[in-house]
Amino acid sequence: MDPFICNVLKRRREELGLSQDELAERIGVESRTIRRIENNEVKQTRYLEAICTELNMGFKKSSVADIESKYMAFTFPNVTNGLELAHLLYQSDYLDYYSKDELDIEENLTVDRFVEKCSEMISIIDHLEVADRRTIVNCLTNEITTLNKTGLFIYGSCNDLLINDFKFTELVFIKM
Repeated sequence: MDPFICNVLKRRREELGLSQDELAERIGVESRTIRRIENNEVKQTRYLEAICTELNMGFKKSSVADIESKYMAFTFPNVTNGLELAHLLYQSDYLDYYSKDELDIEENLTVDRFVEKCSEMISIIDHLEVADRRTIVNCLTNEITTLNKTGLFIYGSCNDLLINDFKFTELVFIKM
């Protein structure tokens, strides 16, 4: 596996105050498996999605063609649930959002309300226990579902907080 991914998994586990044994127990593997993954001793693992879910991290499978496609993000929105949105917005120092398509007044108001609600939810997440954080993530998912019903979908991106001290998040709303 990529050493960067291994390091991110380990840092996130430590942030949550979990031992390797505790994480292993939660996903139903031996602690040795977690140690080997974090130490980059495996080329790939079928447990990556379960680990990411348990660590409350977004996980999205993609193909090489998806990654290399310059315009793929605008064809296939990448923010489909509250967890993906929370990862983009959490600890963001600056949020910018706009629409790729021409929106009417009502659609613009819908986008503005959506961003405002999401920003409010994310602003309190630090003060909540883990179970309550999951409630916020579920609320974000509901907001996305409501937005999608209006025909608007989201592409999101952010710079890497591990590399940059300043986290900039951008949401692009597209009509489909």
